[in-house]
Amino acid sequence: MVSRAAPAEVPNLRPTPIGTASSFGFGDRIGRATPGHIRALRSSGTTFVPVLAQQSARELERTGRTFTEVLDAATRGAVEAGWTRGFAADADHLRTVDEVLAALEAGFTMLTIDPSAHVDETEGDLDRRLHDLPWAALEDDWPSLRRRHAGAADDATIARTAALLGRALVHVSELARPARDRDVDIEVSIDETATPTTPFEHRFLVVELQRIGVPFTSVAPRFAGRWQKGIDVEGDLDEIRASIAAHAQVAAEHGGYKLSIHSGSDKFSVYPLLVELAPRLHVKTSGTSYLEALRVVADVEPELFRAILDVSRERFAVDRATYELSPVAGVPYDADLDDPGVRQGLHVTFGAVLTHPEVGPALLAALDANPAAYSDVLEGHLGRHLVALR
Repeated sequence: MVSRAAPAEVPNLRPTPIGTASSFGFGDRIGRATPGHIRALRSSGTTFVPVLAQQSARELERTGRTFTEVLDAATRGAVEAGWTRGFAADADHLRTVDEVLAALEAGFTMLTIDPSAHVDETEGDLDRRLHDLPWAALEDDWPSLRRRHAGAADDATIARTAALLGRALVHVSELARPARDRDVDIEVSIDETATPTTPFEHRFLVVELQRIGVPFTSVAPRFAGRWQKGIDVEGDLDEIRASIAAHAQVAAEHGGYKLSIHSGSDKFSVYPLLVELAPRLHVKTSGTSYLEALRVVADVEPELFRAILDVSRERFAVDRATYELSPVAGVPYDADLDDPGVRQGLHVTFGAVLTHPEVGPALLAALDANPAAYSDVLEGHLGRHLVALR
């Protein structure tokens, strides 16, 4: 096992910020995927900067891991694979100051701040909602805000957007404060809202972030279409194209930061659109590497795979509540890992499987006994992603 001193001894394997260079996030819920991820990087010929350590606070809660353990696993995998080109480390969907501090302490170089709980999507009295905004914390007032955005929208739209995002802005500022003197990248994610982000909402967000002094290198809006876990995008491709183009234009006009694509795995129908329309991208994947691990287990230990299905089936009704899934998502007894509904069902029940006292250790042992098979499937699957994004 690589010690905690390994990154200092191998400078290229100390995670670093990457700024606005296009990048690809390799989530690894298990801690065994990095060698396969690196094989995908090499065989695809991609120029995207790799984020080899990527994990959300929600995933850590469900797996019982820590940010330090995630970064250690990625570093060990990079050493095993002979990787010398460096990488970044993304602490994803951070919701509290304590989570930010834990990520910084572990050495993560990218903080993805998620203010979703503070986005006000209620349909109440707009005048009251506007009056009740934390204007002192925003160091602002309604007349000043209205003048600032008057050229981009009418007063009603500005007011609705301020009510929607005002508290979220304060929350982002609070979470970004501990990183003020640190060399890290910051992403702001509003992709988990009930409705797609409008171009004006995106513009409002970044103008106000710049005004209150929050530096950022990427923003994750919610695009048109249904960007669900583990499957391709559903929806009208013309509408999705128009949405990507509009958000890319906002980014170009306000600093040239990256558009970040959450739930970015397996979105093969839109990768060409992203490459065509957005010159700077960050694409996040996570659960797809877990699903490929299950593919290996299904092949080498079918009885263990059936036990994983049993655990997932029992847990699915609870876990689906915190993810946006298709109505066909589920875990049938005859599960096919290429079936979109099955992929979603298994995608969200990872925590119950990995923390199960018998099934979790058995899954890890199966992967440890078959490392080449796991790297093979990851190289093929993630390599397909990276080739499509060239």
